[in-house]
Amino acid sequence: MLHFDLVEEKPQPSSNREYYIIFTMILACNTIVNMGRGVIPASTMELKEELGISNGFLGFLGSTIFIGLTLGSVIFFFLFSVINCKKLLLTSISFCILSSLLFAVSFGNSSLMVFSRFTSGFF
Repeated sequence: MLHFDLVEEKPQPSSNREYYIIFTMILACNTIVNMGRGVIPASTMELKEELGISNGFLGFLGSTIFIGLTLGSVIFFFLFSVINCKKLLLTSISFCILSSLLFAVSFGNSSLMVFSRFTSGFF
């Protein structure tokens, strides 16, 4: 007869400071990313005129965030099983904020705009 000892390991309590840092980063990331997701659709005609881009490129620019989101979801699915979740979450949020800020300063550089939109979705 097989005998199994089932021992539940209780997670180590985290400090309130860690929760505050994670909450603040998530809030900042969501604020910046959702502002970026809302600004592009609301200002498509102005972007098209200012940048002198075609309808096709404007559509591609708007959809690159979702391409990054799809690829990032697949890759991060595996990374969460290998890497510490808190570190991965903080790293992801940090890169998401940086890529959103990069998009804000990439006006006129179409390849940088596409890259920043992709990485914003990826992370």
